[in-house]
Amino acid sequence: MVLPWIIIGLVLIAAELFLPELVAGSVGLAALLAGLLAYLGLPIWVQFSAWIGVSIVFIILSRRLVPHGSAQLEESREARAVTAIPAGERGRVSYLGSTWNAKCSIPTLEIQAGQDLYVVERQGNTLIVMPAKMLNS
Repeated sequence: MVLPWIIIGLVLIAAELFLPELVAGSVGLAALLAGLLAYLGLPIWVQFSAWIGVSIVFIILSRRLVPHGSAQLEESREARAVTAIPAGERGRVSYLGSTWNAKCSIPTLEIQAGQDLYVVERQGNTLIVMPAKMLNS
């Protein structure tokens, strides 16, 4: 039962790149821990209990990593597109020294890589942005 835990864990960790909340990665890490318990030969009920319990703990701890209404998010609203953001899709932006998932506030608008942006909202770990040139017009 070790291999399924490893596969589930790695898939969930990879899915974190495309999901707006810090949940899949936490559950994926807990699945890897459950895989370790399976490797040690512990019963399946212990593996599932540990997976659920550790997932909850990791999710609660991960909430502290994302600032909620903090002054730091309010200090600067300027960002830059790291990747292109196709219309209605997600891309990556550089904001406050790190990269974030982002999507455009106008679902029909495509944003090019390197374009200056303005952060208008945050949903989980996804920033909602719009091109800075639209605000300056």
